[in-house]
Amino acid sequence: MVFQGAHSYVSPTLYADAVSVPTWNYIAIHARGRLSLVEDEQEKDELLLGMIRANEPPFAEKWRAMAEDFRRSMLGGIVGFRIPITRIEGKFKLSQNRIEVDRHTVEAAHAMGDDDQRELAGWMARLRGD
Repeated sequence: MVFQGAHSYVSPTLYADAVSVPTWNYIAIHARGRLSLVEDEQEKDELLLGMIRANEPPFAEKWRAMAEDFRRSMLGGIVGFRIPITRIEGKFKLSQNRIEVDRHTVEAAHAMGDDDQRELAGWMARLRGD
């Protein structure tokens, strides 16, 4: 599984060396494990309730109050699965391969950009020790 975090295009115009190419900065998590399907209706309902509790706890009561036929129909359309994680890796590319002046220029450009770019700039500052 890959969980994509902040990511953004990096223009070669941000580099001191004019002979450069564009690239992409990113943060991601790579997780590995063996997938197993959850086909039992009650187990799928438990998975769904776990997701509701983690993301929108007040909705659990509303879900339980819905007509059983409707809930069964919805559960029938859900493909449930579990993936016990056996290995997890954080990956990032934040211009760390570039010279210091390039890193600062990219960070400054990201700091003035969209949400993803600002998040990347924050991580670049953290890795620099700020």
